[in-house]
Amino acid sequence: MCHTVRTRESQRSSATILEGYKHAVRVALADGFVTREEVQELQALRHQLDITRADHERIMAELMTEVAFQDAARTSLEVQSRWAAPPDDR
Repeated sequence: MCHTVRTRESQRSSATILEGYKHAVRVALADGFVTREEVQELQALRHQLDITRADHERIMAELMTEVAFQDAARTSLEVQSRWAAPPDDR
């Protein structure tokens, strides 16, 4: 029983750490590019939090999916607004 509780707490703690790292990566990517300083900060954070390469790559894939979804949604809204707009008087 104690082992099960410790395992669940460890999993929650690990998930919290990974979400924090994911947020840090999201912030670094927010302006569309990542500076050398940001890359170094993220590397240091990965080392400090003991984040594996596999976890880092999974987080990057998740963020790429988020960005692709956001871009698709934005494009869809732009198309819808063009169709809803009244025709130009020419």
